[in-house]
Amino acid sequence: MKTPQTLALSSFVLLLSAGLAEGQVCSMRFDPAVSSPTGGAFANSVQDMTGDGRADLVASDYFHDRVRVLQADEDGSLTPLSEIPVTLPLGSETADFDGNAILDLAAISDTGDHASALGIGGGLFAPPQNLPFGAMAGGIRSADFDRDGSADLALSAGPGSIHIQLLMGDGAGGFTLGEEIVTGVSDFIPGIVAGELTGDSAPDIAAFFLSIPAIRVYPNLNGTGFGPAVTTNLGFSPAFGPAIDLDGDGDLDLVGTDRAGGSVRVLFSVNGSFVEAASLPAPDIQSAVAIADFDRDGHYDLAYETLGGELRILRGLSPTLFEPSVSWPVPAGSSSVLAADVDGNGWVDVVRQDYNLRDTVEVYLNRGCSVVEIPTLDRTGLATLVGLLAVAAFLLLRRPSHAL
Repeated sequence: MKTPQTLALSSFVLLLSAGLAEGQVCSMRFDPAVSSPTGGAFANSVQDMTGDGRADLVASDYFHDRVRVLQADEDGSLTPLSEIPVTLPLGSETADFDGNAILDLAAISDTGDHASALGIGGGLFAPPQNLPFGAMAGGIRSADFDRDGSADLALSAGPGSIHIQLLMGDGAGGFTLGEEIVTGVSDFIPGIVAGELTGDSAPDIAAFFLSIPAIRVYPNLNGTGFGPAVTTNLGFSPAFGPAIDLDGDGDLDLVGTDRAGGSVRVLFSVNGSFVEAASLPAPDIQSAVAIADFDRDGHYDLAYETLGGELRILRGLSPTLFEPSVSWPVPAGSSSVLAADVDGNGWVDVVRQDYNLRDTVEVYLNRGCSVVEIPTLDRTGLATLVGLLAVAAFLLLRRPSHAL
């Protein structure tokens, strides 16, 4: 069971292993923006849709009734490759719905005309088919919820009856209506998370709400359905980026943007609930946080944009410790920030789209590290540091704690 003491102890140990005695640190380097037109589409995700090792852009074009795939080139540019017709699309999800090791695409619609299209290779798709659900949806995620080996879908539905609707995949690209998870909350659900959150290897579902400062986790009952919600009250209305296992325990963790409080919150999942592991000052943050190991040091880093027009990266020293690393100016305005290896060189790049200029997406190519030498600790200094950390850890573990 995680407690504040064990989280602190883990941070001490990981900070030591992050390289205090190594004498070198990575100074991240990114090229200026490579801009590409999107035709008015909003970026949903960055995935390798063509199988060439480069991450392509999947984007919803709300005003032209289509979801587009833009193929990435090694110079960071993005070129229109394919599209599927979807009426007023709000978002999309990629997964292998028919088991042929080619990514397929599912999209949600503002009108309830949700659709899926099977990939035929090279980022191209067969004609789309309608999904068997006709209500408006705000979020979509894929996982094998019933553990039958086929990818399923979860859609957050509303307004009206606010619930999460499961669509069960048949392994051949088709779907049937599954369980309806009633949230008991009248607030709109702009996004959901699907994955391991309770430690039992079955994919659970987490929902966060438009104006309610809480996360609700619906635990998967070993593929037979979902149990009652486990609610974590946050004290702030979150905007989340992708869920990822930050602390290496097998469960997905979250990094949330608290715009009102001006901070980035790191939340570790603990048996279906969440505990705040770190709160990072970010007084002018305006975007959700992108998470990736930009400097390839084995620790996740964080990227976000500020209201004043600056893109910032925080270098991860451990799952709970971060420091400012690099930043650069960008046009001020509401935007999304994503992370993926666009040029296929093995370093994760930054992808940015300004919502006010939705017909353009910018790629900042990661050029790796410039190694900066820092003074190393001698044997006596290192021994002293280890001793101090050991004493601090001992004192923390002696303090009484209540299990979270």
